Amino acid sequence: MPRGFVLATLMGCAALAAASLSAPRAEAASRVVVTIEDLSFVPAQLSVTVGTTIVFVNRDRLPHSVVGMLGEKEKFRSDGQLDVDESFAVVVDEPGLIEVSCGIHSRMQARLTVAR
Repeated sequence: MPRGFVLATLMGCAALAAASLSAPRAEAASRVVVTIEDLSFVPAQLSVTVGTTIVFVNRDRLPHSVVGMLGEKEKFRSDGQLDVDESFAVVVDEPGLIEVSCGIHSRMQARLTVAR
């Protein structure tokens, strides 16, 4: 086998292995951070699996609250408002589409898709 072919094949395999180690996997994540900044949830759309801990961190200059609704059912609500640099964590326990909003600023919306 030509030496260049073997070297290129080995380099390709190494690149694939490195990419698979560094690629984020939402299904393997056990903790995800959502920041609140500029009157927005970042990211505004997120996919996770049941059992994932979602940590909402207020990086905005204004106070906020976090409310999660699965259809008509309230799944979670922060205790009062979150001031600057305060956080609220929740473990998602069932699959579905959770609509997240700020209880203080109703225009702030996010979507959390929870899979098994």
